[in-house]
Amino acid sequence: MRSLLLCAVALAALSCVAASE
Repeated sequence: MRSLLLCAVALAALSCVAASE
């Protein structure tokens, strides 16, 4: 499922942003 992969990528990006703050 592509949506699952996109969800994982989105979560990873959010984690990076959260860690940066």
